[in-house]
Amino acid sequence: MGNTETFRVRPAEPADVPQLLQLMRALARFEGYIDQFAVTEDALMTAGFSKDQPLFRCFVAIGDRDARLHGMAVTYVIPWTYDLTPTIVLKELFVTDDSRKSGIGLLLMKAVAHHAVTMGAKRLQWSVLPKNDVAKSFYAALGGNPDMQWEPWIMDADAIALLGKFTTAVSPVQCVHEGDGVAHIQSDNEAASKADFRNK
Repeated sequence: MGNTETFRVRPAEPADVPQLLQLMRALARFEGYIDQFAVTEDALMTAGFSKDQPLFRCFVAIGDRDARLHGMAVTYVIPWTYDLTPTIVLKELFVTDDSRKSGIGLLLMKAVAHHAVTMGAKRLQWSVLPKNDVAKSFYAALGGNPDMQWEPWIMDADAIALLGKFTTAVSPVQCVHEGDGVAHIQSDNEAASKADFRNK
C-alpha cells in the first residue's frame, strides 16, 4: 500500500460481511480469545443486517484504491439508563497491522461519536486491555478517560448455570438472614441451597 492510499468510513453493508469476519477474527487473535471465537458469516448477517432493529451497528474504513476493509468499529446501544438517555458501547475497534498510524482509528472514532450524537447519547464507553498502552494513549488524546468509579465484573457460563439453579429448581425461594451475618437461600420445603450469600 503506497502513501497515496486514502480511506473513507461508512456504515457496514451486507457485502462487507466476509471481510468483516476476517477483521473480527484478527482482533480475536490479538486479544487472545480466538479459541472461543464462534462468529460466522451467517451470524453476522442475522444479527447485523437481517433485522428491522439490528443488534449492532458497524462502521468500516475502506481503501479508495484497493476497496479493502482496513478497519472496523462495532457498537451497540444501551437504550436508556438513569437519565433516560442511551449509552453507546464501542464493542470493537480494530485496524489492520499494515494500516495503523494512518488515521483510520481517528476516522472510525469520529464516525462512532457522530452516531452517538445522532442517537442523543450522553455516554460512549468501551474497554481496553490493561497492557495496551498504545490504545490508552490514543483514547486519551481523543478525550477519553478511564472510569474510576466502576470496575468491570464478569460471570462465566458455569457460574451463571450454578446461580440460575436457585430460581428454576427451587420455588418459592426466600432469603433468611441469620445472626452470623450471612443470608441463606432456602425454599419452603427445606430443599435449600447450601450456597451462602453475604449481605451487602
